[in-house]
Formats: sequence, C-alpha cells, structure tokens
Amino acid sequence: MELHVCKRRIALIWIIGVLILCTILFLQTLANKHEGHINEVWGWILQCTLPILSLIIGVMTLNTFQADINPIQVDKFTFNLATGLSLIYILVIGLIILLQPFTGKPLWQLSADSNLYLAPFQGIISGSVGLFY
Repeated sequence: MELHVCKRRIALIWIIGVLILCTILFLQTLANKHEGHINEVWGWILQCTLPILSLIIGVMTLNTFQADINPIQVDKFTFNLATGLSLIYILVIGLIILLQPFTGKPLWQLSADSNLYLAPFQGIISGSVGLFY
C-alpha cells in the first residue's frame, strides 16, 4: 500500500470522526445541555482531538505540492494498526458523549474522569499515526 494512500485514509477517518463529534457537541451546546460547563466540555474534546488532527492537516498541507516521484510502500499491518487504533479512540470519545445520559454524571465530569485512560491512549495513537506523517 502506498504511503500517500494511507495518509489520505487516516486523514479521512480523523476529519470525519472529529466533525461528527464536534457536531454532536455543537447541537448539545445550542440546546444548553452543558450550562455553565461549556468551556470544560469543549476544552476536553479539543484536547483529545486537535493534537493529532493538527499533525495530520499540517503535514498534508505541507506535502500538497510535493510530487511522489518514488512512491513509498507501507506495511499493511502498520497501516491497519494505526487506522484501527484511530477508529477505537474516536469511538470511545463518541461513546462517552452518547452514553453520558445513562451514567447519571454530567459530561464535564465524565470528560475529566476519562482523561485517566484517554491521555495514554492518545499517546499510543500519536505514535502510530505519526509514523505516516
């Protein structure tokens, strides 16, 4: 599998995933669901997603005008690992948002608690996704 194809697929996973998550939070914000804690909720989603998304978009933008004279081949296992971890990470964030009503806790509290397991997971994903960029 060629590197530029891998980059595009990983970028699509992240862009679409983050857009879906932010749309859900945007609609909840408009409905005043997080009254008094909007900054905490948005701060959490942005700290969970922007570092990796910024890396992806920054490098893709930088490489826009570079020609692929000799396409680099990528190990399929490494690509599947990066995409799988990305999908799981985005899904976990989505589940935190969507399952919040069933927990009895407000999202701002769940988001603060989730940093215990999301922060190390984000580090692992940064390493696997960073290989491609």
